[in-house]
Amino acid sequence: RDSTSADAWMAHGYMLVARHPRTLTGSRAAFEHALALDSSNAEAWHQYGSVLSYLADDSGALVAYNKALGLEPQRSATLLLIGVLHYRERRLAEAVSALDSALALDPLMDVAYAIRALVKSRLGDLLGALDDAQAARRVAENPLYAEATLAVGEAARGDTAAGRART
Repeated sequence: RDSTSADAWMAHGYMLVARHPRTLTGSRAAFEHALALDSSNAEAWHQYGSVLSYLADDSGALVAYNKALGLEPQRSATLLLIGVLHYRERRLAEAVSALDSALALDPLMDVAYAIRALVKSRLGDLLGALDDAQAARRVAENPLYAEATLAVGEAARGDTAAGRART
């Protein structure tokens, strides 16, 4: 209703993400419009980064996430998504660093433990991966991430029977 409101454009962007979850049609433009109206909105930068990441513009997503962190350095959710982005790009040391930072800010973030477990597993740190998967299960409200990560960790350790039992 108010085309000059950054929050209204963000709401429009959220609505477009929900309406077009596979293509995100129009959501990028809506978040860009929100940012043109208020470039100091960390949540808008975060969401814009998420849209860019989904659309495979990883370098653009990283810029947007870093702008969000520049405005609000304590955004654990943004650090989590940076970790995911680095993991996808196989920049594993950077992924661990971002996930470490996310967990330092929010030690109850089960998905950060789960993803860090996957990263550690790829790095060959199977004990560290198992520790993180167990931490994810300990703090999880929904054990899905933890159980899936434990299954991957057990299979990587060679205990495929235990891994299969979790699926």
